Amino acid sequence: MKNTKTEDCFFQSESSFQELLFAVKDGFQKHLELFKTNLDVQINVIDSMWVISQRFLILTRGAVCMCSYPQEQCDREEREIRAGFKLKRKELHKSNYTLSVSLEDLKQMCQSFDKALTNTIDPSLPSQIIEGNNERKPIYFYIEFYADFFKFLRDIQNQLTWLKPMLYVDDIKSILEYKNHLQPNKTELDYFEKSLYEFSNQK
Repeated sequence: MKNTKTEDCFFQSESSFQELLFAVKDGFQKHLELFKTNLDVQINVIDSMWVISQRFLILTRGAVCMCSYPQEQCDREEREIRAGFKLKRKELHKSNYTLSVSLEDLKQMCQSFDKALTNTIDPSLPSQIIEGNNERKPIYFYIEFYADFFKFLRDIQNQLTWLKPMLYVDDIKSILEYKNHLQPNKTELDYFEKSLYEFSNQK
């Protein structure tokens, strides 16, 4: 004889878990929007840093500075260029900090999702959440998807955070390398973004 009370409690919990499943999806969408906005911001900043760096190299390495300007004026312009570059680095720091905070919130949400999966879903009972249906993939698809997407976002953030202190006004290569990391794998990003959109149409 079936324990109806136990199964009713399970399916009530399952319904709550399903709400969490889509709450995590909303969390990823929110971070993705922030991620894309900040990438655009950082691309503009790093382009400005490239221009500043070019000015610095012309001023300090070319004969123009020594021949056309008094040394005092060269020194003043160099200080201004360095100060401008420093301000741009602060803009990158602010953007990366914003993304890091958002990513940490997303991490906490993913951990709650994993905990709920362990404590709520009973694989021994029949469940559309576990097995999937015509409208929804099996739960293990979402588990793997969220884990892969988080790793994708975290790896990009770690690279930007690691590279930022290496940006120097006289090092064009460091600036170009940073910009290269502002252009994530488009195929992967499109896949994650498209999948989130499809999740939004599920009930």
